[in-house]
Amino acid sequence: AAVRAGSWLDHMIRVLAMASLAIPIFVLGTVALLTFSTYLPGFVSATFVPFSVNPAENLRGLLLPVVTATIPTAAQLMQMTRATMLEVLSQPYVAMAFARGVPLWRIYFIHALKNALPPVITFQGFLLGILLGSLFIVETVFSVPGLARGLIGSLNNRDYVVLMAQVMVIATFFIAGNLVAELLVAAIDPRRRSG
Repeated sequence: AAVRAGSWLDHMIRVLAMASLAIPIFVLGTVALLTFSTYLPGFVSATFVPFSVNPAENLRGLLLPVVTATIPTAAQLMQMTRATMLEVLSQPYVAMAFARGVPLWRIYFIHALKNALPPVITFQGFLLGILLGSLFIVETVFSVPGLARGLIGSLNNRDYVVLMAQVMVIATFFIAGNLVAELLVAAIDPRRRSG
């Protein structure tokens, strides 16, 4: 989308991204569940199969919930990547690389994408929180036993010890994801490393 900015492909990708952002997750999950159960019933599992019992069935049953949860965050990530790539592609060193006759793949992937990645990776840390929040809806729509449904069950049963443990697990996961994102940014961008 950034490389072909203003083209029909760019407009089509942006319209699809905006449409996937505009649809609420519970609507997207319900429509996906109804569509796949009607036309591709092999992707919809009636009951949850643990990984220890059958790994292939477990992964097949989790494919649709994972895709449903990640579509809105993927659209936001695409928009952020496009915006940072457009900003980097307008820099003078990219114009100099074009003028010197550097191959296009090298300009796009080595010069531009490498410099556009740090804000995108930092944004992924933010999107992790949105993804964790969407788990509550996705686990309910697809009847997947998980941490979010366990948290709601603990809240309904007033089991505060288990509730605090589950909140700590979610908070630890969120902090660890942001730490990994910041470490990746420091590895990619030497200017962000502290002396």
